[in-house]
Amino acid sequence: MAGNNLPEDLFFLASLQHGWMFTRTGTPPVKNSFLRNYPVLVWSKRIADELAVSGNKNSIVSGAAWSHLLRACKIDPRSINLPKNESRKLLYFPNHSMPGVLASTEVDLDSLASKYSATEVTVCLFWMDFVNPDVQEYYSKFACRIVCVGFRGSSGFENPWAPIGGRSLFTCNLLALIHSHDIIGFASIMSPFWYSLSLRKRVFLGQDSEIWRIWTSSGYVEESISFTKENSDRKMGLPNFPLGEIIEPDQKLIEFALAEIGWDESEDFIRNIQGRGILKKSKLDLGSLEPLLHFCKNWIGE
Repeated sequence: MAGNNLPEDLFFLASLQHGWMFTRTGTPPVKNSFLRNYPVLVWSKRIADELAVSGNKNSIVSGAAWSHLLRACKIDPRSINLPKNESRKLLYFPNHSMPGVLASTEVDLDSLASKYSATEVTVCLFWMDFVNPDVQEYYSKFACRIVCVGFRGSSGFENPWAPIGGRSLFTCNLLALIHSHDIIGFASIMSPFWYSLSLRKRVFLGQDSEIWRIWTSSGYVEESISFTKENSDRKMGLPNFPLGEIIEPDQKLIEFALAEIGWDESEDFIRNIQGRGILKKSKLDLGSLEPLLHFCKNWIGE
């Protein structure tokens, strides 16, 4: 956690929340030699409370990795002053595929560019979609730039088939990408949605459902996935975000976003883990951290 000035040779004996979720994370537990679960590091108090209700009280609110990156880059979301910018660079995040599930490619980026008067358009794909030739072919129809902020390997092995690595620059690349655009669009609420709001970016949500192809042992089925229904059914108290309209980040919405990424909790993270026995010296190659530390240093210097 670079923002807390921890020594570089430490790693955490804990489970880690993978990304933002509507409800409690399904992160598999990491067990010690006595088969007891190590704590679960979660983004927010909301997720920790939901885990407690389900019987898992061994959680620590660490804040999202994004919060720690902002601290390492000396970015305070509560005091960002965005310059007046006449450009309208649009960045779009579709839902991403996962093993066994192919997400939809239904969005019309040219129509979005026209609707929001975008001067240029970038689509950011998850690495599984980025290397899928069918997905590449679909997005190549539009006047847009196609990017991927991190492959499975990374850590100096920047290609999709790298056998090692952990995408150490994934969040850094995401910060640079979001920062360089003016309007950020999303197929549904996802991690970068809250990241963008924490940077006071204008955002929009494109749709409330889409068709996903889900593979089974006997082939595949196409299923309509509803995002707004999932939100309302779980009654988690999200703001009532309009679809297809620019959402201006007022202070109330920014504070909601900061709660979802555990901004305040990330500052107290070191105190929260003291005495929990989850920090351990690592024998990993410290050189793998150099790109991350270099990014933070350069960001502060600019």
